[in-house]
Amino acid sequence: MLSNSDLYQQVAKDAGLSADMLSDTHPIGESGALHNKVRREIRWHQQTLKHAGLLKRTDARGQWELTRQGKVSLRKAQPKASMVAFSTKLGAALWSLSQDVFDTIDTPITLCLTSPPYPLRTPRAYGNPKLSDYIEFIVESIRPIAKNLVAAGFL
Repeated sequence: MLSNSDLYQQVAKDAGLSADMLSDTHPIGESGALHNKVRREIRWHQQTLKHAGLLKRTDARGQWELTRQGKVSLRKAQPKASMVAFSTKLGAALWSLSQDVFDTIDTPITLCLTSPPYPLRTPRAYGNPKLSDYIEFIVESIRPIAKNLVAAGFL
């Protein structure tokens, strides 16, 4: 459970935003009413998650929590679903399966930070890939990234 105030503070901290960015107000819209742009942006994303059925209000005013669906679906990237997690003038962070993104873009890549699955020393009940299959998976995952990686880029 998270209050709106705590949400704003946490997002600002995670995004490296100054305290001033959470308190500065600017005229918005035709009326010119003063609002904080950062808080409005966070609130927009919060409402988007609510309308998607992934977030719900608790009984306490200003308190939110993930729904059952949110707890399940927000933990794992779904095939063919790519989302911009955030973007800046320096680039974008995408949340998706790599094969769904990198085969379809033709943009220079300076840095690619991925989180591939890793083989386990002790196989689980659901199985474990053979080392050769895992190596092939990693090579095939990197191939479309490497084709757009700039000369001084990092993978």
